[in-house]
Amino acid sequence: MRNIQTIPNQKIIWMRFFLIGISALLAISNTGCKQVDYQVRAKYIYINETGSNISYTADWQDFNVNANDSIIYETDDDGPESIKESDFIPPLASCDPCAVFLGTELCDTLLIEDENSPLDIENYQSRKLGERYYEFTFYYTQDMIDNADQCK
Repeated sequence: MRNIQTIPNQKIIWMRFFLIGISALLAISNTGCKQVDYQVRAKYIYINETGSNISYTADWQDFNVNANDSIIYETDDDGPESIKESDFIPPLASCDPCAVFLGTELCDTLLIEDENSPLDIENYQSRKLGERYYEFTFYYTQDMIDNADQCK
């Protein structure tokens, strides 16, 4: 008789463990929040107001701007639902420190903290074009040329 009572008790115990295991799995799978990414776009416009070509080292040649000309560089990434201008990081920021050639004889090393550096988003004029879509404009000015050094 003892064996007969043990078998039903074992079934009940295993059934409880099974239910606890299923409940734990469901609880764990429902606790994680889903990360939803949104499309975040930016248009970067680089305007050269000087009579000198602006050029960068090999890895950054996409940002070279001829004298009195402009280029447009666009990004399209995933990001948060809410984003403001100051949250953006310009593409040239990862070039820090960045060697720039101004014309054929002048050079400068740009740092993020430099005033009027294209590495810092605070030095761009910005405007909102749409939901999570901004336009940023940077101007290369004669002051940058005047403050550059002779290349060595």
